[in-house]
Amino acid sequence: MSTPRSLWITLPLLAVAGMLAAFAPLPAAPTALTDSEADGLTFMREEEKLAHDLYVAMADLYGLPVLSNIARSEGLHMDAMLTLLKAYGLPDPAAGKQAGEFTDPTLQALYDDLLVRAQDSSAEALHVAALVEETDILDLQARLAQTDRPDIAQAYQHLLQASRMHLCSFALQIERQTGSEYEPVLLDASAYASLVDGAGYGAGMRGRRGGRPW
Repeated sequence: MSTPRSLWITLPLLAVAGMLAAFAPLPAAPTALTDSEADGLTFMREEEKLAHDLYVAMADLYGLPVLSNIARSEGLHMDAMLTLLKAYGLPDPAAGKQAGEFTDPTLQALYDDLLVRAQDSSAEALHVAALVEETDILDLQARLAQTDRPDIAQAYQHLLQASRMHLCSFALQIERQTGSEYEPVLLDASAYASLVDGAGYGAGMRGRRGGRPW
């Protein structure tokens, strides 16, 4: 049976609803974070902002529901990182920043470059969004390896699962627009195939070249 189109668009938001349920108020931090843990929370707060701001800008350009829906999800991811920053008494790098403005110069340069690329076409915008999610997945995996704190690890795991679903959603939209399967840029083929299967999208994506995923 085919899956309704609207369900593919709303799946990422359902994942976020589950994620938010896990973010109960956190207790005060009993001990200081390591430098890598503190840097990780600070960086991921702004990387989630990059995804949010970029998807909002691209949704304004092309009116694609998948972009506006996942932008809302990224806003919730930003809130999750802010909760942890506050719990550990860390400053918010996004405080006072407008859309498209970042404290981290690397993220600022990345945002500026990707926004220019996205203006080429709606298909290119979807490829840009997929690249953002691939980047987010790799960064979250790296940050997970740098902490053994349950609250931080749990937050990263939830964000990682959401990013996997976001990537699959963008890949489905790319297939629908272009008739070609999405080819990952940063993830290797086996990692991407495992991601698709692990997110429960395997039957709807692989083996459907040229077809419709709904």
